[in-house]
This record gives sequence, C-alpha cells and structure tokens, in this order.
Amino acid sequence: MALELVRQAILAMMQGLTEIFPVSSSLHVLVYGTILGTNISLGRLIFFHLGTAFAIAACHRQELAALASGRYGMRLPLLIAVALGATVVVSLLVRDVVLRWITAERHTLALLWVLNGVVIILAARYARGGSRRMVDLTFEDALLIGIIQGITVIPGLSRLGLTLVIALLRGMSWSEGLRFSFLLSLPTILAANLYLLLSEDLSAPPSLLASHLTFLADLVLVGLTFMIGIVAIRVLTRVIVLGRPVLHFFGIYCLTAGLFFALYLRLFE
Repeated sequence: MALELVRQAILAMMQGLTEIFPVSSSLHVLVYGTILGTNISLGRLIFFHLGTAFAIAACHRQELAALASGRYGMRLPLLIAVALGATVVVSLLVRDVVLRWITAERHTLALLWVLNGVVIILAARYARGGSRRMVDLTFEDALLIGIIQGITVIPGLSRLGLTLVIALLRGMSWSEGLRFSFLLSLPTILAANLYLLLSEDLSAPPSLLASHLTFLADLVLVGLTFMIGIVAIRVLTRVIVLGRPVLHFFGIYCLTAGLFFALYLRLFE
C-alpha cells in the first residue's frame, strides 16, 4: 500500500505540473503510470484534475472576481461560454469516434506527442502574437479556440499549448493568450470531470476506493496536485514573457519525449 501511494503521489505531481505546461498531461500520466506499473482509476483522475482546477482558480482569483462582479461586462463571459460550448461538442465527437482506437494504439500516442512538439516548435518560429486583449477577441476567435481545445481531449495533444498557439495566431499577446487559456481551462476541467463522474458506473464499487487507499490519502494527493499546480502556473506566467524560446523549449521536449516513448514501446511491449 505504501509503495502504491508513492506511485500515485508521483502521478499526482506529474498531473499538477504537466497540466499547466504545454506538454500533454494526460499522456504523461498514462506513460509514467505504465512505467511505474500502476493504473490510475477514473475517480483518482477526477481528483487530480480538481487539484489543478483549484490551483488555476487560486492564481487567477482576481480575474475570476472581475468576471463575477461584471467588470468585464458580458462580452468576456460570453466568449468563454462560446469557446466552452465548442469544446464540449468537439470533445464528445472526438471521444466517441477516435479516442478508444487511439488509446489502444500506443504507438499512435507517441506519434501524436511528436506532432504536438512539431506544432509548438513551428508556432515558436512563426507565431508572432500581437496586442489584442481577451475582450478584443471575436466570437469566431472564441469558437476556433474552443474547437482546437476540444480536439486536445486526445492524449498527446496539449490543451494549453495548442490553445495558446491559436490565440497567438489570432493576434493576442503572449500574456493575454495565456490568461484566456487558463480562464477557459477552469470551466473545461470542471465540465470534463463532471462528465466523467456522471459516466461512472454507480452500481459498481467506486473506482476511487478500488486502489485501497484511504480517503485521507486521496485528499493529500489533491493537495499535492494543487501545490505543484500553483508553482507551475507562477513559473509559466513569469517565463512566458520570454515568448518564442519558451514555446521552443516545450516543443523540443514533446518531440524528444514522443520519440523516447516510441522507443520504449518497441523495446518493452
């Protein structure tokens, strides 16, 4: 039990860190879970993402308070709602059509990881960004960002990375693009976890308890994900002003990680 708790703690830290960076958190949890010899349950995955959502809310509490108080008017909430709606529709279509096949073919996941890296590298080279703020987005911009975010339900494709790339291509500044991506991620994570929770077979024993860890241990894992997420958000917020070198670094990382994952699958599976 102690060893399994350590493994789950490693995955919790991995989730909290990689959900914030443009490197695909879902594939990291899948890959490192495979390497560590542990399977992450649906209930625990829900908890991990909730920890990340709390971290985003804590670090962006001023923007959330401004949204709630109406300081942005109705435009920004409507933009987020349009993007979220597009994300929900596209992610459900992707999940039903291709997600099961892709997750069964792990070599395809490695290829998608490489593809994610290539896209981010190209964006680092060619996406100049602009001066547009969140409230300057059009509803067409929000729809496009939401569609791209919906596609990133596929493991290997980074939600943050690809939405930031689209925001830059639509003329947003680096900092504003990152802020919008974070604000959009909060209802997205909550909606995704609600969907997973409602999809759980309630007639079966809860998967949350299937790993034989105590509820207190689960709360500790949530807290761990929360703390790692806060650190990651603060780091990314500070370094994103460097612009292209930051994206280039993460792109190289994804490209290299995808190639190593493909090599691992070839050697050990």
